[in-house]
Amino acid sequence: IIEYLASEIASSNLPNLSGFGVVLLDTISLAGTAKNLVSVRSNFEAVLAEAKLAGNVILVIDQIDRIATAQDERIDLSEVITTILKDSSLPVIGIATPDDFSQYIRPNALFLKLFDKIDLDQPQDREVLQILISKSLQNLRQKGTSATFSSLVEIIDKTNQYVLDKKQPEK
Repeated sequence: IIEYLASEIASSNLPNLSGFGVVLLDTISLAGTAKNLVSVRSNFEAVLAEAKLAGNVILVIDQIDRIATAQDERIDLSEVITTILKDSSLPVIGIATPDDFSQYIRPNALFLKLFDKIDLDQPQDREVLQILISKSLQNLRQKGTSATFSSLVEIIDKTNQYVLDKKQPEK
């Protein structure tokens, strides 16, 4: 969905977002590169401040639950994000699974004030197949690699069978 949003912006199909870029923030990498919690906090503040200063960034924070609370080896950066986002000048999309939302974000009143929850249903297999076909064609154009139709169908079948902890199309 985020890639689709970015491509629609780049293709000028969303005039209200013309000139904006989509930046994906990897919270795991951000936390992993710092030596201590103070450094993580400082790095996160710097990323948010830079994105806000640019004025044309939609910041996407995958696994936002990882920075919503300090429980279960997570890092609570909710105060930092609340401070930066209080004036709504930086559009942010936070991504979390329904279970992680319920367990880590819903109890955090600061986060609930900043974000609107949008539930997305898992796409049907035919929709996942269309996504995979599109990705395969994109890889063919960009990298010269391709996949057969039958291999894409098998990918869906096998992931539905063996990857039970994630939903399509993330599988």
